[in-house]
Formats: sequence, structure tokens, C-alpha cells
Amino acid sequence: MTDNQGAHQAKGSFDDYVHSGGLWVAPALHETIANHLAPGTGVLVEDFFSKLAGIVAALGTQNDLLLHKRDQLQKRLDDWHSRHPGDVDLQSYEGFLRDIGYLLPQGPAVPLTDTAMDAEISHTAGPQLVVPVDNARYAINAAMPAGEASLTPSTAQT
Repeated sequence: MTDNQGAHQAKGSFDDYVHSGGLWVAPALHETIANHLAPGTGVLVEDFFSKLAGIVAALGTQNDLLLHKRDQLQKRLDDWHSRHPGDVDLQSYEGFLRDIGYLLPQGPAVPLTDTAMDAEISHTAGPQLVVPVDNARYAINAAMPAGEASLTPSTAQT
């Protein structure tokens, strides 16, 4: 929350927030930036939040307009579902979503090239960096060297 926003937008009083760089921020966010992210980067915590305040100020009006649009769409969706309880005629529903601007026509194809891609990404096989935590096989494969990635405990030779 910026200094010039009303306290009514906060979930509590300003006493529940930390003032830094022109923003009132949740203590957990301030603590994370101050103690875990900023140290060693050369970025001062006050400068970080000051820059963030600038971004919030620059995009605040646009964000408010988008939130208002979202609220309007949600009200129309809620009204439609109130008038159409039970099984939904998908063709009718899709037409409604298009009419209110929730679904847009597919745009033109966008050509993509990899000419400016870093070699580390385009030519070097690397480990899988994001894996589901609830599947041990993915985690094991991600941790193993590339040549052994297809091995799992059940297929590994001892």
C-alpha cells in the first residue's frame, strides 16, 4: 500500500504493516526481502521498496481499471449461473463468454525463432529444474546427471 492510499484498503490498521520506501508492507514480506533476498546483492531494502512504490504508483491506475473489469465480469458470470442452474449447455455458455469479452477470438499466429537464445538453453542439455514434489521418480531423474537421467531405482544397475 502506498502512503497516499487510504487505510480502508488495508486488511488491518497501519500498525500491522512496516513502512519502507514509501510503502506499507506486510512484515513477512519486509522480513523476507531484508533478511533473505537483499543481503549480498548490493540492493538496500529501502531502495527496493522505493522502486517498488514507483512501480505500484505507475501501474496503480491501470491495475484499478483491470480489477474493476474483473469485478464486472465476475458479476455477469455469477448472474448467468444464477439464471442457468444445473447442467450447462456448453455451446450457449461459450457464446455468453464471448459476448461479455471473457473469451476472445484467437489471434494471428506468432512466429517464434530461437536465433537470440543463449547457448546454455538452445544447445546444452541441462537438468530439469522444476519437478513435482509428490513424484519421487521425477525428483530422482532431475537430480541425476543427464546421461543417467533415464535411470530410476528400479532400473539402475548396481
